[in-house]
Amino acid sequence: TLGLRKAENARQNCIIVSFGYETQRRLMFAKTCYLVGAYLFSFFYFVTLSIRHRRLFQIMDEDNLTHKDFCARCFGLPEMKGCDRVEEELKAAIAEATGKDVVGVSIAWLFNEIEDEV
Repeated sequence: TLGLRKAENARQNCIIVSFGYETQRRLMFAKTCYLVGAYLFSFFYFVTLSIRHRRLFQIMDEDNLTHKDFCARCFGLPEMKGCDRVEEELKAAIAEATGKDVVGVSIAWLFNEIEDEV
Protein backbone atom coordinates (compact mmCIF):
# COMPACT_ATOMS: atom_id res chain seq x y z
CA THR A 1 0.00 0.00 0.00
CA LEU A 2 1.27 3.43 -0.90
CA GLY A 3 -0.86 6.29 0.35
CA LEU A 4 -4.56 5.47 0.11
CA ARG A 5 -4.39 3.06 -2.81
CA LYS A 6 -3.57 -0.62 -2.47
CA ALA A 7 -1.22 -2.33 -4.90
CA GLU A 8 -1.71 -6.01 -5.51
CA ASN A 9 1.38 -6.46 -7.68
CA ALA A 10 4.56 -4.66 -8.76
CA ARG A 11 2.93 -3.10 -11.86
CA GLN A 12 0.14 -1.51 -9.82
CA ASN A 13 2.71 -0.26 -7.32
CA CYS A 14 4.61 1.38 -10.18
CA ILE A 15 1.37 2.97 -11.46
CA ILE A 16 0.57 4.29 -7.99
CA VAL A 17 4.05 5.77 -7.59
CA SER A 18 3.78 7.38 -11.02
CA PHE A 19 0.32 8.74 -10.15
CA GLY A 20 1.68 10.24 -6.91
CA TYR A 21 4.61 11.80 -8.71
CA GLU A 22 2.41 13.36 -11.43
CA THR A 23 -0.12 14.58 -8.87
CA GLN A 24 2.65 16.19 -6.85
CA ARG A 25 4.03 17.95 -9.94
CA ARG A 26 0.55 19.04 -11.03
CA LEU A 27 -0.26 20.54 -7.65
CA MET A 28 3.15 22.18 -7.05
CA PHE A 29 1.94 25.47 -8.59
CA ALA A 30 -1.03 25.59 -6.20
CA LYS A 31 1.26 24.82 -3.25
CA THR A 32 3.69 27.55 -4.29
CA CYS A 33 0.87 30.06 -4.77
CA TYR A 34 -0.52 29.20 -1.34
CA LEU A 35 2.88 29.67 0.33
CA VAL A 36 3.55 32.98 -1.43
CA GLY A 37 0.04 34.19 -0.54
CA ALA A 38 0.41 33.14 3.09
CA TYR A 39 3.79 34.86 3.30
CA LEU A 40 2.54 38.11 1.75
CA PHE A 41 -0.60 38.12 3.90
CA SER A 42 1.34 37.54 7.11
CA PHE A 43 3.95 40.15 6.18
CA PHE A 44 1.42 42.89 5.49
CA TYR A 45 -0.73 41.84 8.45
CA PHE A 46 2.16 42.15 10.90
CA VAL A 47 3.38 45.43 9.40
CA THR A 48 -0.16 46.79 9.83
CA LEU A 49 -0.33 45.39 13.35
CA SER A 50 2.98 47.01 14.30
CA ILE A 51 1.79 50.38 12.95
CA ARG A 52 -1.43 50.04 14.97
CA HIS A 53 0.46 49.17 18.13
CA ARG A 54 2.80 52.12 17.65
CA ARG A 55 -0.18 54.49 17.28
CA LEU A 56 -1.90 53.00 20.33
CA PHE A 57 1.30 53.46 22.32
CA GLN A 58 1.56 57.09 21.22
CA ILE A 59 -2.08 57.74 22.22
CA MET A 60 -1.55 56.04 25.58
CA ASP A 61 1.68 57.97 26.12
CA GLU A 62 -0.09 61.28 25.49
CA ASP A 63 -2.96 60.44 27.85
CA ASN A 64 -0.82 59.21 30.78
CA LEU A 65 1.98 60.80 32.75
CA THR A 66 5.11 58.69 32.69
CA HIS A 67 8.67 59.02 33.91
CA LYS A 68 9.87 60.45 30.62
CA ASP A 69 7.44 63.38 30.99
CA PHE A 70 9.43 64.53 34.02
CA CYS A 71 13.03 63.84 33.08
CA ALA A 72 15.79 65.44 31.06
CA ARG A 73 18.80 63.78 29.51
CA CYS A 74 22.03 65.74 29.47
CA PHE A 75 24.82 64.78 27.08
CA GLY A 76 28.37 65.99 26.75
CA LEU A 77 29.16 66.26 30.44
CA PRO A 78 32.90 66.20 31.19
CA GLU A 79 34.46 63.13 32.76
CA MET A 80 34.43 63.30 36.55
CA LYS A 81 35.63 61.14 39.39
CA GLY A 82 33.12 59.04 41.31
CA CYS A 83 34.28 60.42 44.64
CA ASP A 84 33.07 63.94 43.74
CA ARG A 85 29.52 65.02 44.62
CA VAL A 86 28.55 65.25 40.96
CA GLU A 87 24.82 64.59 41.42
CA GLU A 88 24.39 67.52 43.82
CA GLU A 89 26.42 69.85 41.60
CA LEU A 90 24.44 68.89 38.52
CA LYS A 91 21.13 69.18 40.40
CA ALA A 92 22.03 72.72 41.51
CA ALA A 93 23.16 73.69 38.00
CA ILE A 94 19.96 72.39 36.37
CA ALA A 95 17.75 74.07 39.00
CA GLU A 96 19.60 77.36 38.47
CA ALA A 97 19.40 77.14 34.67
CA THR A 98 15.70 76.19 34.48
CA GLY A 99 14.32 77.91 37.55
CA LYS A 100 12.39 74.71 38.37
CA ASP A 101 12.54 72.49 41.41
CA VAL A 102 14.70 69.42 40.63
CA VAL A 103 13.69 66.26 42.47
CA GLY A 104 16.81 64.23 41.82
CA VAL A 105 19.70 63.49 39.50
CA SER A 106 21.04 60.13 38.41
CA ILE A 107 24.23 59.75 36.41
CA ALA A 108 25.21 56.84 34.21
CA TRP A 109 28.87 56.22 34.96
CA LEU A 110 31.33 54.80 32.46
CA PHE A 111 33.03 51.88 34.12
CA ASN A 112 34.29 49.89 31.14
CA GLU A 113 37.80 49.61 32.53
CA ILE A 114 36.67 48.12 35.86
CA GLU A 115 33.61 46.23 34.65
CA ASP A 116 35.01 42.85 35.74
CA GLU A 117 35.64 44.14 39.26
CA VAL A 118 32.12 45.47 39.62
